[in-house]
Amino acid sequence: MINRLDLKGIVLHVGHGKTGSSYLQSFLAINRKKLLEVGIDYPEHDSFIFAKKGDITSGNGEILINNYLNLESITKKKYILFSGEELFSKLIQSNWFKTFAKEYSQKLRVIIYTRNLFAYSFSMWGQAVKRSNEILDLDSYFQNTNYISPYKILLEWIQLESELNFKLIIRNYSNHKENLIDTFCKDAFDIPKKNINLNLLDQKQ
Repeated sequence: MINRLDLKGIVLHVGHGKTGSSYLQSFLAINRKKLLEVGIDYPEHDSFIFAKKGDITSGNGEILINNYLNLESITKKKYILFSGEELFSKLIQSNWFKTFAKEYSQKLRVIIYTRNLFAYSFSMWGQAVKRSNEILDLDSYFQNTNYISPYKILLEWIQLESELNFKLIIRNYSNHKENLIDTFCKDAFDIPKKNINLNLLDQKQ
């Protein structure tokens, strides 16, 4: 199991969608070596090839799902970090995660970026138009598609935090688009970005 003496924190960035996750994951992949130097391990994943180019990626959350029973084999650093939008819904529905979160509640931080309702909805529709050749107008799109709201799941995360006593940090992406990396570094590791001398990308995804 996880080495309780050495590991200071387990950080999970779990999305949700349309809140800058690909930008954060590109930032983390590009700066992986620098993060290791200050005791932060963002375990390498095949998706890093795309993340380093600034492409849309899935992050490394798959590593957590496949190795949560044996994290000590992955890292010897003070912090271990996983990021993946799929974790937002997968973990909240998982019995193993509830056991995991309860056992490591004093070390666990879960970071969720949400977004203003209308901004999120417009972004979802815009993505469908751009990537899926959606032809419906905004009103018709939400009346005729199986739109899944993230806010119900967000409430489930809040309830789980109250039950298991891990640290849940929720930020409104709509309010942090311009300082996303600074906010993330402080929330995840209590370390200002300027203290790590990390590289930034030119634009957010």
